[in-house]
Amino acid sequence: MRTFDRIYVIVVLIAVLPISALARTKPVVHLTFKPVQGFILKGSLPSCTIPFSIWQEPDPYFTDLKKTTAKGSIKFERNGQSVETFPEEVRVHFTYERFPALMNSCTTSAPPFDPNKIKFRAAWRDKSGTSIARGTFIVSEFETNGPWCENACGGVWSYDLEIDSAHVPLVDQLEITLETENGSRVVQFTGEVGFGTPDVSSRLYTAR
Repeated sequence: MRTFDRIYVIVVLIAVLPISALARTKPVVHLTFKPVQGFILKGSLPSCTIPFSIWQEPDPYFTDLKKTTAKGSIKFERNGQSVETFPEEVRVHFTYERFPALMNSCTTSAPPFDPNKIKFRAAWRDKSGTSIARGTFIVSEFETNGPWCENACGGVWSYDLEIDSAHVPLVDQLEITLETENGSRVVQFTGEVGFGTPDVSSRLYTAR
């Protein structure tokens, strides 16, 4: 298990998913993540996929959480009671898929890197700046389609991140950065609590 100090990326955190009487997925309040500007250089299609996805493990803490805006201030509540901070810990899943067809779907600015030697950095951001986010990460799963095909091969790497979040205000953003072994940035995501349908939509990018 490895430790990390700071994160500069955009990710998707998933809350417990409410289901309506018609079995439709309702938008809920949860952490949503997006890649930082500049990572997607050009999409060949109006929508394309990137080889990275990030989302939060379902957490009952976010169930029935509501977000309101009054006089320019964002507030969260549950059953009429104010909720101001994150739970003590948030668990985030990060996945990298290396397949030629997927990599060609979007043009990205990511430098070459070894998925087995990457580093994560995390930070909480508010209006005054950023503070180091403490936590750990482990490589939870690895799959490849051959031991001798090197970079021409495909593969899937999954990482579990456990981030300390006790006393962190719900209005703060979570920044997560994936780096190469020598410290070069591969991809960066930023997540914030908002409305949306929890899924791994951080992989789908709509070119603008």
